[in-house]
Amino acid sequence: MNARLRALQALIRLRKMDLDEARSRLSYAMAQETAAQQEVQRLRTEMQQEREQLDVSPASAEAFRNWLPLAENILEKACQDLHDAHLVSEQAGAFVVHAKAALQAAEKLLEKQLEQEKIEADRRTQAEMDDLSVRCRSAFLELGP
Repeated sequence: MNARLRALQALIRLRKMDLDEARSRLSYAMAQETAAQQEVQRLRTEMQQEREQLDVSPASAEAFRNWLPLAENILEKACQDLHDAHLVSEQAGAFVVHAKAALQAAEKLLEKQLEQEKIEADRRTQAEMDDLSVRCRSAFLELGP
């Protein structure tokens, strides 16, 4: 096996490791995004429950008025966290696509190199057979009648 083939095989191993890492990062990013979605949903549910439990007493209304801006700020931050997590997931997905394309390109190069080496080996074999044929014919003619 020549150095070019070994180098291409090493490159493919590296590309596979890159793809595995990219997939792992995507999985982690998607888990973070899911957790952020669940937190936003939990906060929205909590706010809805607080609204439904609100009674008409002045103390309850005052407590709700004090609580609502804080809850809205927390929800806004959670929504921003969800947006950020979504962007990270999209970026991780793009890295997977790029890593997969790089692996496929390296595999295609290896395939072409192997095909080229096969063609060269076939040419050498044919040349050897032609040479042997010429030698045998010459030897046969020298022995002649």
